[in-house]
Amino acid sequence: MIEGIREIGEKILSKEPDKFLESLSQDVNPEKQGRKQYLQGRKQYLVIIEFDTEKETISFDFEEIKEDTSRKYLWLGNASASNDTQDRFTTDNLEYLVSQTLPNFVRVNSKGEVAAQFKILRERKIYYDLSPQRRQEERYRYVWNIEKLGVTSKTMSQIIEGEKGKAKGIVKSVAKEILEYLKKEKNLNKKDIALFTLKIDGKLLVGSLEYREYLIGTLINELFSEKNVGICYLCQEKKNITENMTKLKFKYYITDKIGFSSGLQKKKFINNFSLCESCYKSLLVGESFVRNNLSSYLAGTNLYIIPKFIFDFSLSTKKLKEWTEYIKMSFNSVANFEGLERFQSKLEEYSEFEEERNSFILNFLFYKKMQSEFRVLKLIKDIPPSRLDVLRGIAGEVFKIAENLFGENKRWFLTLGEMYCLFPVRISRRNVVDYKKILDFYDSLFSARSISYRFLIEQFIELAQVYRFKKTKTYNVTERIEKAEDLSEKEWDKRLIYAILEANLLLLYLRRLDLLQRGGGIVDVEKLNLKTEMKKYIEEMGYSEQKSVLFLLGYLIGEVGNAQYTSQNPTKPILNKITYQGVTKEKLKQLTNEIFEKLKQYKLLVFNECIFAEYKRLLDANIDNWQLSPQENVFYILSGYAYNVMKKSKENKDQKEDRNEEVNDG
Repeated sequence: MIEGIREIGEKILSKEPDKFLESLSQDVNPEKQGRKQYLQGRKQYLVIIEFDTEKETISFDFEEIKEDTSRKYLWLGNASASNDTQDRFTTDNLEYLVSQTLPNFVRVNSKGEVAAQFKILRERKIYYDLSPQRRQEERYRYVWNIEKLGVTSKTMSQIIEGEKGKAKGIVKSVAKEILEYLKKEKNLNKKDIALFTLKIDGKLLVGSLEYREYLIGTLINELFSEKNVGICYLCQEKKNITENMTKLKFKYYITDKIGFSSGLQKKKFINNFSLCESCYKSLLVGESFVRNNLSSYLAGTNLYIIPKFIFDFSLSTKKLKEWTEYIKMSFNSVANFEGLERFQSKLEEYSEFEEERNSFILNFLFYKKMQSEFRVLKLIKDIPPSRLDVLRGIAGEVFKIAENLFGENKRWFLTLGEMYCLFPVRISRRNVVDYKKILDFYDSLFSARSISYRFLIEQFIELAQVYRFKKTKTYNVTERIEKAEDLSEKEWDKRLIYAILEANLLLLYLRRLDLLQRGGGIVDVEKLNLKTEMKKYIEEMGYSEQKSVLFLLGYLIGEVGNAQYTSQNPTKPILNKITYQGVTKEKLKQLTNEIFEKLKQYKLLVFNECIFAEYKRLLDANIDNWQLSPQENVFYILSGYAYNVMKKSKENKDQKEDRNEEVNDG
């Protein structure tokens, strides 16, 4: 993974060696501060705040965020959350600019032009001095004097009194007043503004040479200020190296366990992982490019799609972006149905990259970002792009089978996102808790490693219970259901049916990928005395004789359930006979007698006599040598039930359409 990130950085720097800082610029993120939904169809803006030291005024200009805005104004992100020294003149946090940014910069660069300008701003009371503060709040000592600048009708004394003299609170109030001013005078809401930047006497501070030199110094030069010759981990050359990885955003090695340190010395990793200046810069640029262009979201977690070159091929900076767009879109084509449609519509445009697929492999880095911590959840390594084609192709085959069986419905296309909804993953405060099982499943899919059949059945039974017993807001599959508590019995039953049918399709999908650990014989459907469409389903799903027994029992349970369900009593009491902890052989025999009686009670036996007879014949032939577990018994009974309800629904829909056609023809 790290080699792939470095290679991307090297390619970018080789094309633009003098644009190191611009190469670190990061895209504006509309999700920050909850703006994503608000901004749908709306523009975002950068606000340019300018001080005129002669006129002692402040003015505000703004421009729409464009593709080159981040590079033009050097939006590199704010300083680390663990670092008190906020020093970026372009920021998404106005509170930094109104107080600490300029003083922090001048504290380090006390003899430059910016320091001279800051001195004038202080002398002319444009910065208000709150007097020396406690150590924790000293960085808030100077704050813009918005009373003098005419931004508010309030006095600074009123603002200070309102915050009881607390410096941090005063800074927040000053920023709030400026935002109110922008809303009133410029018609800019807070959510419309993505970035702020600072200008003094007509000059952008981000454009000053001393600012650029300062940034390069803090990002690179200070790391290599001391002579420390050694072997670079990446290029394997003997150079001046550093073990300080604090400027990198990704976590490449373990630093919190002494057992991983050099010579078992705490905090000593110089011999484990150290980099030269050239590789360090390439990693910084590569990381920035990956964050901007190769980020995605799947299974409730963030991920980066990181390519690694096997054979080099020439790419300009523009082509590099197009190539990564192709990679991301190719991944999304197996991640969600919308991604598949976009990929198919653009496939012709990507023909040149399709020809280069043997030149690189992919790594999928799933992670969680919490303030300054970058936590790796799962790294799936060395996946050939052709694997995406295989997954997409098999999903397409299964999709066609399902359409023939149940009718058109895009949910039959098994994307990675749809598969995630078949695993009951616990959610806490909108965060995925037991993400390991779904990420391990993805790992097996991409790496072509076998998957435990027993594990899958356990997941599907738990999934069925989530829907059957309405476990709202606890699992990933129900957290997105609005007003789940108001759903009718019919709606919950519908979700259960879709889930069980999709689970069967997933098993078919995995069998076609040859990834299931457990096999089993397939029943000879020609010997079954059943309707053709039912035999076709059993054959497509690859059911054994014993699975077919359970499927037929579930089908008959569906018949009874349909008869029990009425508008006056919208429930199916027969489903209570299914024990989700597992159905034993003894329970199976008991269910057989109960279903027989219910079929007679609801006068259904005459319509299902052949099915019941075939069920009983297969049951008697297999019961003494029953191989399936109690959990499997539950799943395949539910499979028959789901098939029944879906087929009845399709038949009713077809009949309604036929009647409408007859009316129209008449």
